[in-house]
Amino acid sequence: MKILVAITYYRPHMSGLTIYAERLAKSLVKRGNSVTILTSQFSPDLPLREEMEGVNIVRVPVLVRISKGVVMPSFGILAGRLLKEHDVVLLHLPQFDAVRIAIRAWLRRKPVAMTYHCDLQLPRGVFNWIVNQVVLLLNNLAAVFSDRIVTYTKDYAENSRFVMRFRKKLRVINPPVELPPVAKKDIESFGVANNPDNQHPIIGMAARFASEKGVEFLLYALE
Repeated sequence: MKILVAITYYRPHMSGLTIYAERLAKSLVKRGNSVTILTSQFSPDLPLREEMEGVNIVRVPVLVRISKGVVMPSFGILAGRLLKEHDVVLLHLPQFDAVRIAIRAWLRRKPVAMTYHCDLQLPRGVFNWIVNQVVLLLNNLAAVFSDRIVTYTKDYAENSRFVMRFRKKLRVINPPVELPPVAKKDIESFGVANNPDNQHPIIGMAARFASEKGVEFLLYALE
């Protein structure tokens, strides 16, 4: 099967979303599928076409950035060409361009699956509020033209107003997690270094500090 994946950022960009997309793409290739990533050329030194571990990457030049999003005028043209060569489309949201490829795929009767990673929640401000509303509208339109919507957990699905609007299309699939082996002595030494008296719980957080992650609630709860 030939799978076209649309995502705003991909390797070498590093985030939880890109790690998810990369692991999924490589797993699909190992199962005998052909995978093409349609993404942004977020840095001008990146090649427009590249192959990484069996995954084909097609990057679209960026004209301008709007907050975390990017504007790519030639995205639609490239998406139209690639759709002719692929059997199914996988979208990673939130992203500005998802609706354009979802509609094109729907017109060509190509199945569309959409992984909804998170609600976009930018810091307070008039401009950021407008961006939030525009992205929400585009996400809704992309969902309308998608056949399946995937989210990580049932808990998140039930607490996301966006996801619950499309519950009939919803599928809960755990994210692809790869855990390295850890020796017992390493765990014990970590405990000695970080909690020598062993009287208090240790809370670990591996994430980028961003407003939508709610780090402040964890910090306020420490008292």
